[in-house]
Amino acid sequence: MVYHIFVSGRVQGVGYRRFAQKRASALQIAGWARNRIDGRVEVVAQGEEAILDAYCEELRKGPVFSQVHDVIVRALTEEQITQEMLTSSFEIKPDMEMER
Repeated sequence: MVYHIFVSGRVQGVGYRRFAQKRASALQIAGWARNRIDGRVEVVAQGEEAILDAYCEELRKGPVFSQVHDVIVRALTEEQITQEMLTSSFEIKPDMEMER
């Protein structure tokens, strides 16, 4: 199963992506996290549904200096999953750049 997750609040510049990576690695979840231009953190997570649900609860807590306001989680269908989303480990991707 693949979840596409958007986390809003004070989640950039506070170690949130590293937190997401450490929690994912501990739960053996593959995927990635990146900062978005709009201030949110975008996460793609692959794993078993129950483990992904537990991971989302961790994301709602966030690291010490973060302040999570909202976590939007969408389970993706096979048709919605792109090759770019799939990884064998959990990575921190470069920040999303402005489209020109």
